[in-house]
Amino acid sequence: MGLTRGSNGISRIYGQSYFYRMGYTGYVNETNFSKANLPRHYKFFMHIIIHTMGHRKSGYDVGVDYITCMIVALVLNLPYNFSKLIFEQMKTNLTHNHF
Repeated sequence: MGLTRGSNGISRIYGQSYFYRMGYTGYVNETNFSKANLPRHYKFFMHIIIHTMGHRKSGYDVGVDYITCMIVALVLNLPYNFSKLIFEQMKTNLTHNHF
């Protein structure tokens, strides 16, 4: 874990520190963030982001690191490249054999 910025311009450390400012009560150095450790209004916001932008079929209680970067970018009104994320997920779906 370093201070380098990710592909969308938000560093992981910056996102973790902002989750504490949002009232997150869990352990922030994990790669997965639990919705249960957030206040109610942020919990609902994370729920919406996970269901709309996440590519999971189950496990909607946990937000992975790119989901948390999305939430931080939306809450702080920072630029985030959503189209790059969508195309990366589409490319992953095409290259992986799911059968």
